[in-house]
Amino acid sequence: MAVTNTAQSVFTVIIKGPTGEIVMDNDDIKDIYFIEDIFSYLMTGRMMARDTRGIVEFLPLVGNETITIEYGSVETGTPGDSYLIKEQTFDIIKVNTIESTGDKHRHFLEFFFIAAPHKRLHMEHYSKSYKCMMYTDYIADILESHCGMSPGQFMNFEMGNEILQYFYTGLKTPAQNIEWLSSRSSGMTSGQPGYLLYSNTLDPDKPYNFITLEQLLSQGSQMPPYGGSYSIGSHHEYNINRILHYSDGRVDKRALERMMYFINLGYDIKRKRYLKNEYKYKEGLDRFTCLGNFSLFDSGNDEILSASQELTCEAEEEFIMKNLYWGDWIKRYCLQHLVDVIIEGHVERHCGGMIEVMWPSASDDSIYDKNMNGNFLVKSITHHFVPIQKPVYTQKMVLIKNGYADSDGILTAAGKVNNKLVQLYESPYVSKVRGL
Repeated sequence: MAVTNTAQSVFTVIIKGPTGEIVMDNDDIKDIYFIEDIFSYLMTGRMMARDTRGIVEFLPLVGNETITIEYGSVETGTPGDSYLIKEQTFDIIKVNTIESTGDKHRHFLEFFFIAAPHKRLHMEHYSKSYKCMMYTDYIADILESHCGMSPGQFMNFEMGNEILQYFYTGLKTPAQNIEWLSSRSSGMTSGQPGYLLYSNTLDPDKPYNFITLEQLLSQGSQMPPYGGSYSIGSHHEYNINRILHYSDGRVDKRALERMMYFINLGYDIKRKRYLKNEYKYKEGLDRFTCLGNFSLFDSGNDEILSASQELTCEAEEEFIMKNLYWGDWIKRYCLQHLVDVIIEGHVERHCGGMIEVMWPSASDDSIYDKNMNGNFLVKSITHHFVPIQKPVYTQKMVLIKNGYADSDGILTAAGKVNNKLVQLYESPYVSKVRGL
C-alpha cells in the first residue's frame, strides 16, 4: 500500500491469476494509470512494475489474469480519518518484458489492461432479430443480452425518440451495432442527437452511462469534491481542487470547413427520392448548449462550403440524415477547445461531470479572465499513481470549453448558455465510506 506524505490518498494493486494472486507494493510499482473518457466505451490503463517476485514464472501469466486497483482518499474530520475507497478491476490483455538497466532486479513488466466487457463488445458476434422498437430499446437489449451490461449497472440511460421497424444484429459486433443505432437517434430528455456510451468511476455499482452530450452540457457544475469549484495558484496549498499545472489547446482554424457550412446529399430508398439538407454553424449554436455566452468561431463565413457527403438514407424520414450530421457536429465542435489540468487526486472525481474554473487574468486591473471563466465539462480523467512522487496520486483532467464567457464583439452569441452556478453536491458514494 502506498500513502501520500499528506496522508490524503492510498492505492493497492492486486494481480489475480487462475492459481493465485500477488499484491504489489512500492518496491514493485514504477507507475500505473487508468483512463476514463466520455468518448470511449471502456476504461483502459497501463502499469510498469519491477518483477521482484518472478511473476511470469510463479503466477504464471497465461492470459487469464486480472488486475485490481484499490484506491481512495482520506475523509478528514471523521472518526479515525476514514478512507473513501473504490476498486476497479480490469482484464490484462498484454504483458511486455523489458530488460532492466542499472537495477538489481532482472527486468520490468509492462502491463496493458482494459475493462472486462471489451471481449463481448468488440470480438463476439450474436444473431438476433427485432421488430418495431425504439433505437434505444435495441441498444438496451444488445447491451444486456450480448454484453452482460444490465440496466441496473447504468447510472444514466437516456431513452430516445425514434422508432425503427426491423433490425438484425448478426452482421456486426455489438459495438458496431450500438454505434450504428445511437448515431441515428435523438435523446428523449435532451431532444438532440449525439449519444455517448462510456464507463466511469462515479459509483462502482453503476459504472456505465448512455446519455447525449447535450444532456451533459446542460448540467450544473457540481462535481465533487467540494462542489466542483477550481482555481489556479490558490493561496491555500492544501486545497484539493487547486490546479497544479495546465495547458490550453486553442481552436484550430482548419476545423472551420466542417463546422461552418455543410451540404448533405442522400437518397430515400423507400420513397425513391433524393434528399438534400444544408447545415449552418449558427443552427448548431441554437441547437446545443454552450459553456459560455459566445461561440468558439465567428459565423460570418457561411459561404464556406465543404465537400458534399453522399449518404444513403435508410429510413423514410429525413431525421436520419439530420441526427447523423448534428450528432457528429456537436462532438467535433466540443473537441475544438480542450484544456488539460493536473491536480492532486481525489476518489470522487469522474468523467462526464461539470466543474467551474476561475482563471486568473493577465491584467492587473482584472481579477479573473473574462473569456475563460465559467463551466467546463470533464471529458476524461487519467488516474495516475507513482509511489516515489509527491503527491502519489494525481489526476489529469481534459476539460471541454465550447464557448467563451465574454467577447470583444467578433464572436457569435450562443443560443443556449449554461451559466449554472456551483451547487452543494453529495456523492452517492458517501454512504459507502470504509472504516466508520
